[in-house]
Amino acid sequence: MFTHCAPWPDQPYSVAAFTSNYAWVKTVEELMGAEIPERAQYLRVIFSELQRIASNLLGLATHVMDLGAITFFLFAMRERE
Repeated sequence: MFTHCAPWPDQPYSVAAFTSNYAWVKTVEELMGAEIPERAQYLRVIFSELQRIASNLLGLATHVMDLGAITFFLFAMRERE
């Protein structure tokens, strides 16, 4: 059953959605005793860290915007090429 579908627990965390899904999948994998390739483990940690940075940047940007400086928020939210 767990190999065919996984719930999406990312509703409350729009920026760090992968991290919520990773926690649930890791728990299920440990309960099942599944072995995960080392490369996949590295990629999961990298994605989790990138989303943590994005989440912190969004929090800082909205805090600074509340203080009256919108330039930092616009810079933080612009698309990278």
